[in-house]
Amino acid sequence: MPRHGKIVLPGKAPAVDCNVLDLSAGGACVDVHGHTAIPERITFVHSGQKKASRVVWRKGRRMGLQF
Repeated sequence: MPRHGKIVLPGKAPAVDCNVLDLSAGGACVDVHGHTAIPERITFVHSGQKKASRVVWRKGRRMGLQF
């Protein structure tokens, strides 16, 4: 069962929901909902924790984040 998270974009754009496929101390693999463009620098929110993150790879709507 996938876990849920949010991607907070810079500025006043609304947060984007995502499914967390894999999570470690240094990063996460997520599937992003919708068609919002995700910039390289974001804030990842999961289980009440906010982590400044960078997108390190993308394949369709799936992406790897580094904390």
